Amino acid sequence: MPEELDPLYQPGVPEALDKIENDPERHQLWNNIVNTLRLICTEPGSAEAHRYEIKTMLRETVWRVPVRSGTEDQNYAILWNRSGSDAVIHYVGIWPPPSSRP
Repeated sequence: MPEELDPLYQPGVPEALDKIENDPERHQLWNNIVNTLRLICTEPGSAEAHRYEIKTMLRETVWRVPVRSGTEDQNYAILWNRSGSDAVIHYVGIWPPPSSRP
């Protein structure tokens, strides 16, 4: 049986998730995020969980997994990496993040 990881949310992620979950207009996005988090935790070695590789300034690898937004025009993503038995969730939100746009 494949090893499953426990989600470990970094600061800001729980608030972002709550905001999406509590918005009735974003029901499909919420379901897609939950399914993507489940994929990351249950199949951490899969190609889908390692869609895009990002190297941080500290030369650590973080994985970006796209999330279909459903009805929204914006792209969403989850950034994560593995730390022991945890899937460390660094970011859930619009991709690219609004602060990185020109």
